[in-house]
Formats: sequence, C-alpha cells, structure tokens
Amino acid sequence: MDLKKGGGLLKKPGGTAEKSHQVPQETNKPTPSFKKTGQTALSGAYKDVAKLDTGTPKIPIQRYSRESTFNDSSAGQNRNKLFLAIAVVAGMILFFVIYNLDDRPVSDDSRALAERETKNPAAPSSQPAPETESPSRALTGGSGTGNAPAPSLNTYMSRYQRSSVDYASTYPEEFSMLYEMLKDVFSREELAAIVNKDAAELDSAHKEKMRFVAAPNSLKKQKQQHKDYIPILVNDKTVQEGLSFFNEYRDTLKRAMNTTGVKIEDIIAVINWESKFGKYRGEYSVFKVFVGNLFHLSEIEEQLYQEGAYDKENVMSREKALPRIQKLKKRAAENLAALLRLSREKSFNPYEIKGSWAGAIGIPQFMPASMVYAADGSGDGEIDLNNMDDAIFSIANFLKEHEYNTKGTKFALARYNPEKMYVEGVSLYSQKILDAGLTY
Repeated sequence: MDLKKGGGLLKKPGGTAEKSHQVPQETNKPTPSFKKTGQTALSGAYKDVAKLDTGTPKIPIQRYSRESTFNDSSAGQNRNKLFLAIAVVAGMILFFVIYNLDDRPVSDDSRALAERETKNPAAPSSQPAPETESPSRALTGGSGTGNAPAPSLNTYMSRYQRSSVDYASTYPEEFSMLYEMLKDVFSREELAAIVNKDAAELDSAHKEKMRFVAAPNSLKKQKQQHKDYIPILVNDKTVQEGLSFFNEYRDTLKRAMNTTGVKIEDIIAVINWESKFGKYRGEYSVFKVFVGNLFHLSEIEEQLYQEGAYDKENVMSREKALPRIQKLKKRAAENLAALLRLSREKSFNPYEIKGSWAGAIGIPQFMPASMVYAADGSGDGEIDLNNMDDAIFSIANFLKEHEYNTKGTKFALARYNPEKMYVEGVSLYSQKILDAGLTY
C-alpha cells in the first residue's frame, strides 16, 4: 500500500507490535490494492505431467533396386544443396534478429528471477495493474484500469542497482530467517537478488527512526507519545470531525457494524487515531523499514551500547533489551516476507510502497503481515487501504477477528496496538463522540 502520513502500528496476524504516531506532512498518495482472495500469501502451483505411452511405431520398409538408386542420385544431390543454402540463409537471419533484439546486458540477478517467473508465474488479477499505477493500490488489489499485463517483479528489480551490502553473506542468520519464510516462493539466489538492491540502503531519516526503535528508552518514549496524543486527538475539534465523518460515511459504517458487530464509534475512533481520518499515512519506504530492522537493528543497538545509552537513568537494562531486539527483528522478517509475497503475487513494486516509520500502511495503518484482515467495503471486488470504504471494513474486520464481540472492545483494541495509552485514548474518543450526539 503506498502512502500517507502518520503513525503506524506494528502488528502481525494473531499478534501485535509496537506502533508509532509521528505525524508527517500531509499526502494523498494512493495505496496498492489486491484482488480479494481467500489468502494473501502466494501459493505455488504445480502441474502433473501425464506420461503418454504410444508404443513403438512400425516403420514400413521401402526396397530400392540398383537402377532406381543410380537414377535418383543426381536429384538427391541437388536437393541437398538446396537444403544447405536454405539453412545458411535462415541461420544468418536468426543471428541478425538475436543480435539486434536487445543490446542491453542482463544482470545475473534479473536472469535468475526471470527464469523462476517463467517456470512459476504470479497469478494475475482479472484487471492487472498498469506500470504507472500507484504502488499502494497495487499492494492490496488490481488496478481497475486497462488490460495491459502488470510488470513482473523482475522488471521492477531491473530499475535498481546492486546494493553496496551483500545481505545474504554479511548477515547470514537474518537472511536465513527471511528465506525460511519465503523458500516456497523464491530460491536463495532470487531472494538475495531482491534484497541486495540500493533501494534497501538506509538514508539518514530511516537511520534516525531505527535508532529510536533500538534505544533502551524507546518503549518509555512511545508510551509518553501516546499520552501526549490524547489531547491532540481527543478534543472538541476532532469530535466534530468525527461527527462529520459519520454523516459522510453513514451507510458504509452501518454496513460494517451490521456485518461485523463492531460499533460505529469504535471504528471512527480508530480511524481518527491511526491517520486522522486519512490525512496522515506516512512517507517512509516500508521496504527500507523492514530491511533495516531485520539486518541492521542489532548493530545499531551495539552502537547505542558503545555510546553509553544503557548508562542513563530509567532505561531498560541490556539484559531485557536484547530479547526485545530479537523480537523486533523477527517481526520485521515476517512483514518483509508478507510484502515480498504480495509483490510477487500481485505484480507491484515493493521498493516504492510508502508508510509510517514503523512500516504501517494506508488509512487504517495495517502492517503487511496483517493484510489477511483487510476487507472489501466498496463492493468492487478489490481491497484498497486508501479507499475509505475498504478502510472502514478492514478496521471492523480486524477487531471482529480479534474477539471484539466475545472479549470486549479494549481487548480487541490491544490487539491493534498493545500500548495501554493507545487503548485508553481510542476508548476515550469513542465515548466523547457518543456524548457529542452520535446516534445511529
């Protein structure tokens, strides 16, 4: 899903993760979308080849006399010369065509993936995404425009240079973790070719956020941020915005509630908190976010340790911090794997997807690993997390699937984001908008 501004939540199917709500500048970039299927992960397709036993053909024997053989010899020689001349001309034409077809060199990276995609092509959608389509929409669905086939992952890869870092050899443990999640989709060589691109190299903005994530006081700061957001996101102005939002999307909100059982005020509260009704969706490369957290987080933590980050007061001990770093790396691998699976299946450019600094995407700020909960609210057969109808239904479906109707609102909200102040802030907004006169 490509996108927007704002915070992001870090979570995975059946689990949760840390979330951030830094508010970047506004943007209206679209999100990738995908044809609704029963699953998000790409399944390999294999065809059995039936063996056909036709038996041994019988060849009739033609008998020739010495006289007939002698009389045919000169005609046979002429035919042989003609065939030889035809073969020479055909060979010259073939050489000319091949030589002039494409004089651009093909990299080993591109060649490896091209062979794989020829043998096991991605399942196309009924309305493939054109090359110019927003990457964020391509992530969650087809294009809805035109019938031109979408570019392959190999095509997108060819636009980028090799990275200065060989992740497969430099970080073998982390690379193996990622490969184990994707070995049914890519070979090790293909996966290395995808990751070892300059699109993975971190700039200063991404490095800064990684230092924030790895710092021993990160959780404490995130908790304070959510606390600070409460007066920013829960006030008379935002409540009035929520009421206006309800009037605009009344029908969709009612359909979502009737379908999932999730109350309208809770759906509105989540959309307000996650992206301020779609205004803030993030401008970070989610590919860089996940590659950085998987491969570089340990070394950044080591740098912080050498700089004395653990010597400060009221920070997490390194004994507790190191297991947390490993947990964050595993989540990064899961989300990067989900992103690459979808990019192969739906033929979108994984290097261009935008989101929050935590890797969350779209209006509801879903992580790639949470796309299994995305839902089609517009009824067009596609899911686009930058489409408000789809975002409304996706939030409602996520909460329903996390036991909203059996264990309560706060339990489900904690699956969306485990931070206590997040749950308290969203719940407070739900009550405030009811007090302001929301009725349905």
